[in-house]
Amino acid sequence: MTNPDTPIRLLIVDDDDVDREITRRALKRMKRTFHVTEVSDGEAAIEMWRDTPIDCVLLDYWMQGMNGDEVFQQMMMIRPDTAIAAIFLTGHSDDTQAGSLIKAGACDYVSKHEMTPDVLSRAIDYALARKCHFEQLNYLATRDILTGLPNRALFSLFLEQAIARTQREQKEFALFLLDMDRFKNVNDTLGHHAGDQVLVETAQRLESLIQTHDTVARLGGDEFAVLADLVHEGASITALAERISLELQRSFVIDGQECYLGASVGIALGPKDGKTSEELLRNADLAQAKAKQDGLSRYFFFDEDMRVLAERRRQIETSLRYNRWDTEFDVYYQPRIDPIHNRVASAEALLRWQHPTLGTISPIEFIPIAESSRQIASIGRWILKKACLHCAEWQHSPLKGTGVSVNVSPIQLKDARFAEVVADALAETGLSASLLELEVTETAVMDNQTTVVEALNELAAIGVGISIDDFGTGYSSLARLHRLPVDKIKIDRSFVTDLMHDRVSRLIIESIISLGNQMNITIVAEGVEDETTLQRLVQLGCYEIQGYYFSRPLPFDHFVEWGNIQLGIDQTQRIAPSMPSRVFLSQSGRFGSSWTN
Repeated sequence: MTNPDTPIRLLIVDDDDVDREITRRALKRMKRTFHVTEVSDGEAAIEMWRDTPIDCVLLDYWMQGMNGDEVFQQMMMIRPDTAIAAIFLTGHSDDTQAGSLIKAGACDYVSKHEMTPDVLSRAIDYALARKCHFEQLNYLATRDILTGLPNRALFSLFLEQAIARTQREQKEFALFLLDMDRFKNVNDTLGHHAGDQVLVETAQRLESLIQTHDTVARLGGDEFAVLADLVHEGASITALAERISLELQRSFVIDGQECYLGASVGIALGPKDGKTSEELLRNADLAQAKAKQDGLSRYFFFDEDMRVLAERRRQIETSLRYNRWDTEFDVYYQPRIDPIHNRVASAEALLRWQHPTLGTISPIEFIPIAESSRQIASIGRWILKKACLHCAEWQHSPLKGTGVSVNVSPIQLKDARFAEVVADALAETGLSASLLELEVTETAVMDNQTTVVEALNELAAIGVGISIDDFGTGYSSLARLHRLPVDKIKIDRSFVTDLMHDRVSRLIIESIISLGNQMNITIVAEGVEDETTLQRLVQLGCYEIQGYYFSRPLPFDHFVEWGNIQLGIDQTQRIAPSMPSRVFLSQSGRFGSSWTN
């Protein structure tokens, strides 16, 4: 029940002058105060509702042009977060129509033939009480409890409203999606209470940056959204993006401690980047993903290239799930040469994918997708078994004694059964464990030390070798690696490439080789492409070399043929130990070899 002394802002919508007069007289006979506005058609009612605060609407159901139901639906679209105390006035009173009116959203209905001050007063009180109740429920359903901002459901309504306004008034707008950077660190180090404080303050900062008719929402977790008019009295959307980025880079002081977070922001422009809410949200999300990929505290506007790349990624991910390894995938092998003992030390197994419609897909592109989609475990099992099988086969050729190394994903290492998977592959193929080496990236070792140490110890117990790949990029140290069962370290190719013209790279390589030799860890240099670099590495004491100088990665049959050429010759014809042979693919695709004595 409303307070009788509080003026009620009332809107009467009726196209019949006589009926409006009857309603007006009934209102005047009530013992309460009304501020009454009258209109005679639906269009006028909608404009009045758009611009004027109104508590209750008396709405004629049957009108010329737009009927009451249509007017009511338009009103709900204009203020999707507002409950409407709507009372339909009708010349009919059958139960069927009464049900349809309530279903349409009316709080109540009154027959014009039975209208009295008491009947109308009770209807108004009931409608206002019901409006108040609905607003309380609606607030809980459409607002984020922590920040008080609109939630995802309500924001979706605002976005739909912006799209409809664009179609009607040709007004453009921008959709921002924001994801807080480093937010997990706050929760992990300071607790969820501190994380909640950051979210509340983030909401306040965003609201301080926007214009009156713009909207900020919390979509869930640490994700926020902003809906902004494209024209801000001279201020551009780019300027707003800059202000948001800088504002969220400022420190948050939580319980006396400073935290620096920032946000990754994706921006889509309506209607240019999407005619529907689904399109706009998807495209803003693609732009946000680009911002996260390119570094922290960045913002990007959506462009069509992002959609094309996303579609290609979707195609790749879908194809990976078909598990067509034997028909589309192949394993290539790149030899590693021991120049001191003039032999092939081992070969690295490298995955290649020839997609039936997308063509050749680089591992640099599909391996991260396989990891994020959790397909890497299945792929890893396949290549592990294939490499073990091939290595077992080439033991019956001049390559006998040459082992194989297989790259292992951090996801595989986290699998408690991974050592069992490796043991099964060795048992099924008959390969000796001493001929298998597993390569783990330095970053994987450093980021998950406890889990990885356990996994590596289990693998070492089987008898396989352990190699650390891309060493020098993960900010670790040989001293830390000394606690792991590591047999080899591969110097990252970026240092090898710069060896002859960059002093820092040369010093890093010298240090790694010197310490590795003292710790009885074999050092492997990859990416060697010229004789000068090879000679310098040998002089420094690096005795396992991999790179195009010797051979590109080769399919299994070609690799075995390469081995026959390299090793299947009389010892008296072999090169001097100080200078290894170089075997390569000529432009015609046939194998050739050059020798230096």
